[in-house]
Amino acid sequence: MARPQKEGLDYFPLDIDMDQDDKVLLIEAKHKITGFAVLIKLLMKIYKEGYFYKWTEREQLLLSSKVNVDINIITEIVSDCIKWEFFNSSLYLKYEILTSGGIQKRYFKSVERRKEITLISEYLLISPPKQTDNFTVNMVYVDGNNLPSVVNVDINPLEDGLFPTEIPKEENSKGKEVKERKENDLILLPDEIDLIRTLEKVKDYPIDRAKELKMYRELQERYPTIDILGAIKDWSFDKLDKPLDVKSKPRSQINTWLGNCVKWGKNLKAKGGNKTGSNSIDQGDSKPWETDPILSEILRGRS
Repeated sequence: MARPQKEGLDYFPLDIDMDQDDKVLLIEAKHKITGFAVLIKLLMKIYKEGYFYKWTEREQLLLSSKVNVDINIITEIVSDCIKWEFFNSSLYLKYEILTSGGIQKRYFKSVERRKEITLISEYLLISPPKQTDNFTVNMVYVDGNNLPSVVNVDINPLEDGLFPTEIPKEENSKGKEVKERKENDLILLPDEIDLIRTLEKVKDYPIDRAKELKMYRELQERYPTIDILGAIKDWSFDKLDKPLDVKSKPRSQINTWLGNCVKWGKNLKAKGGNKTGSNSIDQGDSKPWETDPILSEILRGRS
């Protein structure tokens, strides 16, 4: 009987100056030694599994019990790790996993002497190792509706995006089918993932990823002064009291809602790209340590 293929690592590299990384400094500044300890525990979990770790309520409860730290503190630490880009936000939002480009790079380096590895296409942030006569890369997929049979391992992924796929040449003659698959293989940015997840939560919304992205981009051009995502979130909250029915035209409703935002001065973008008047979280260009005087002082003292 063949031995099961091993995916995780027995040990992983830990830089001696890891605690001087700004992302780690921020976690320590806010959560002290507990934050650093939880971070190391999470890295141990990730590398034991391979290059990512599922992060749902189940894993949160288990980690809280093992390290004897309140689950609310655990989730707050992880949220800050995502906020400050220690873990990739796009993949967490879509797949509820913790990973990063750096984690994947170190994992690939550690398994380069193996004969075979299995990777999940949608989870990749960097190009996978190249196949050789002595090294096989098996690619699997989690999105059942987007199952390409060929993957180009030499392409460069977009930063903070999802790993793109290549449509097999033999399908190019099928016209409509190829067009539909190209639409389904769109790479989503973090705000676009947030948009899709927001609309999916609206009861009876006829979700269509390609249509939603097209609408979102058209609305951004049509209403340049409005925080589009924040306004759509407000509209989705309104649907809790005024649910959709079979006659509803939700995309038209959203357009009307945005027009009213202009009329009433709601969900307006502030100068500098920040957003006001919405329920969305501020995702401006400034770094946390640039706007928080306490963190800024700590970082200056440790540099």
